[in-house]
Amino acid sequence: MNMPDNLTYILSKINKAMVSKTPFDHFIIHDFLPSNLYNRLVQVNDKLANDDFDTIEKIEIVDEGEFKPTPENIHKAGTITYNMYKVGNIHKEICLLLSDDKVKEAIFSRFGITEEATGGAELVREVNINLLPHTDKEKPGLLLNFQVYCPIDDSHSHLGVNLLKKFKAFNIANSYKTVKTVPYVPNIAWCIKPSDDSWHSVDPIKNLTDFNRDSLMMRYYKLTIK
Repeated sequence: MNMPDNLTYILSKINKAMVSKTPFDHFIIHDFLPSNLYNRLVQVNDKLANDDFDTIEKIEIVDEGEFKPTPENIHKAGTITYNMYKVGNIHKEICLLLSDDKVKEAIFSRFGITEEATGGAELVREVNINLLPHTDKEKPGLLLNFQVYCPIDDSHSHLGVNLLKKFKAFNIANSYKTVKTVPYVPNIAWCIKPSDDSWHSVDPIKNLTDFNRDSLMMRYYKLTIK
C-alpha cells in the first residue's frame, strides 16, 4: 500500500475502535498497522542496538531520571528512546503517518476530546522497568496515552499493561485487582484516557536483553501545558 492507503487503513482501525469503560476509558486495536509496514518496522528494530548513540534520543535510569546517553551511563538504561527520524526510512514513514492531524482527530473523537493538543511518535525500548500502579494523572496536561506494541513475536505476551481496579483491602491498605491485560503481542495498539481511576501497571522487567520490548508511544498533551 502507498502512503494514502496506509493512512486510510489506520483511520479505519481507529474509527472502528470501541471505547470500553471497564475499568476506565480505553480502547484496544488489533493489527493496527498495515502488515507490510509492521513487518518492515520490527525487522529494523531487531537489528537496533541498545547502545546506538547515533539514534538514541534519551535514556531513563530507574530511580534516577532521564539523561542523554553516554558511554558511562548507557549500561544503566532502563528505558531507551530512539529518534524516529534517525533510525530508518520505515520509522520516518510511520512517524509521518501517526503525526497526521487526521489520526489525532480520530483518536480524540473516540473519547470526545476537543482540546488543542500536541504529541508525536517515539520508539521506546524497555530493558529494566518497575511500573507500579499509577494513573498518568501525575503528568500535567496529559490527555491521552497511546501505544503500539512492536514485538517480533508473541513469546513474551505476559509483558503487557495491566488495567487495574483500585480498592481498599480490609478498609485499610490500597490494593489493586487486574481487570484486563493488554497482551504484549505483535501490532496491538491501546489507548488510555488518564483519570482518577485509570490505574495501570506493568509487571517488573529485569535485564531484558535477549528480547526487545519495543513500543511506538504517543502522548498527547494540552498545548497550554507541557
